Amino acid sequence: MTTKERTNMRRAKGIRGSDAEAARAGEEIVALRGCLQRLLDKYVETLEWNSQGYIVVPERLPEVMEAKELLQRGGK
Repeated sequence: MTTKERTNMRRAKGIRGSDAEAARAGEEIVALRGCLQRLLDKYVETLEWNSQGYIVVPERLPEVMEAKELLQRGGK
């Protein structure tokens, strides 16, 4: 969904200004959560833990690339 489409949907619902920003942030959080959940569901058997207690995942997995993109968009 493009930014213009999201804006038009929010306008139709009467959401403007900071409410629209909060709605967008909420949408991005839900999308990121779904992406990470799919990653865990799909690869739980093959994930490894490093010595610091973090999960090590291949960076080229589609779910990882999607999560990175969502995080980069959210940081702007």
